[in-house]
Amino acid sequence: DGINIDFENVADEDRDRFTQFIRNLTTTLKKQNLIISIDVTVPNETPSWSHCYDRKELAAIVDYVMVMTYDEQWATSTPGAPVASLPWVEKNLQKTLQEVPANKLFLGVPFYTKRWEHTEEQGKVTAKGKTFFMEDVNAVIQTHNIQPQWRSDYGLSYLEYEEDGKYYHIWVESKDSLALKTALIHTYQLAGAACWRLGFETPDIWPLLP
Repeated sequence: DGINIDFENVADEDRDRFTQFIRNLTTTLKKQNLIISIDVTVPNETPSWSHCYDRKELAAIVDYVMVMTYDEQWATSTPGAPVASLPWVEKNLQKTLQEVPANKLFLGVPFYTKRWEHTEEQGKVTAKGKTFFMEDVNAVIQTHNIQPQWRSDYGLSYLEYEEDGKYYHIWVESKDSLALKTALIHTYQLAGAACWRLGFETPDIWPLLP
């Protein structure tokens, strides 16, 4: 029982101020015997999205750090990539572990994916994504009688279909893909999983979680 802190899009020039705010807040909340965790993005040089977190110092202040190892691609992309392919997740987990101790780190696990709608204008193909819950994807599979194809290079299943003259594809998050992600928790001896979000999942994934 405690407080999870999720501040995103923090200006880089506020990096140290943000760290001090978390220090002050944690000191106050600890007086109430609360467990304090904080969410951080994967490490990269993106301004106001990743560089704003002093992960090493934040990890020293709070009880747990939850790395958001999802949203590999945003809602617009060409040609439309997974939300969290296994190689991308593991690469960014390893980078995070350079700054955060394993026993304090929770691996972010997605209970969602994106359905990518393809459009072509003047010979250029683009893909626009819409968030789909796991049950939404199951409905597509049943409605269109699709057999998703497993892609071991991504650790995900893949499907594509046409509807009302439009072409779509989905990288499928399922119990099989989540089993590979949660296995990383044991491989790297992490503190556990942090899932986004409750209500997006199908019941068959719960036995996978540590």
